[in-house]
Amino acid sequence: MATIRIGTRGSELARAQAGAVAAVLERAGFRVETVLLRTLGDRARDARFSELGPGSFTKALDDALCAGAIDCAVHSAKDVPTDIPPEIEIAAFVAREAPEDVAVLADGVERLADLAAGACVGTSSTRRRAFLLNLHPGLATAELRGNIHTRLRKIEAQRLAGAILARAGLARLGLEDRATEVLDPRVFVPAPGQGALAVSAIGRGAFAADLRALLDDAPTRAAVEAERAFLSRLGGGCQVPAGAHARCDGTRLVLHAAVLAPDGGQCLRSAVEGRADAPAQAGFRAAEDLLHAGGDALVRRARGGCAS
Repeated sequence: MATIRIGTRGSELARAQAGAVAAVLERAGFRVETVLLRTLGDRARDARFSELGPGSFTKALDDALCAGAIDCAVHSAKDVPTDIPPEIEIAAFVAREAPEDVAVLADGVERLADLAAGACVGTSSTRRRAFLLNLHPGLATAELRGNIHTRLRKIEAQRLAGAILARAGLARLGLEDRATEVLDPRVFVPAPGQGALAVSAIGRGAFAADLRALLDDAPTRAAVEAERAFLSRLGGGCQVPAGAHARCDGTRLVLHAAVLAPDGGQCLRSAVEGRADAPAQAGFRAAEDLLHAGGDALVRRARGGCAS
């Protein structure tokens, strides 16, 4: 049997995620080789995420797929742009880890609400920064980049009050006990796709179909497709502070979405219900709700203040 070459970024978290996919494929009888690739996001370590543009963590893997250097790629679903090369498909969305953001706070503090006015919380996400300032206007924020271990170290090194991280990333590295507060995803709305893994491959072939049969989780796919449809219709990306979180309850899908001003001064929210077998409709409807409520101006404002 031919070896399957899985492409992934080289961070500890990315390798853990690729390893989880590899384990499923190996149990199914495949031989697996992991190919480590560096992306623009890995190289531009001093740049803000909002300055890097869409695909900064995925394009190198897309290029390797199209060149035949790898057979599939494993991504954090939240990193995958809504506009991907036409020859590539997301063959599988692996069963989702917890989608929430969490606060990792220092000095024995357990909740963001307990921090003193002026306390500084680290994040490199425009969305997390906007939610922090909207929900806790007395706090300050600081740029915080690096892998998860680096960010945890920087809390102390930079004398921060804490940081906001993805719960799934901590869990995949066995660090979930570092979280002091799990943030309600209906309020502090996660990034579209957060907590899910996307496995991409060249489409229209038997291999992509095999990946879907082995790896795809139907409730996760429905939820993430609703969230990605919201982001696509909103016209968002890493520059726009927006969140979407969907969950499936049998045939029913519930989607919470939000778009904010970059400084957190305004937050528009939508909650819609739809069908799990038509997830894009719920995503589009939530985006239309927000755009008609003034979200179009917030999107223009966010894009106008960031590099293209």
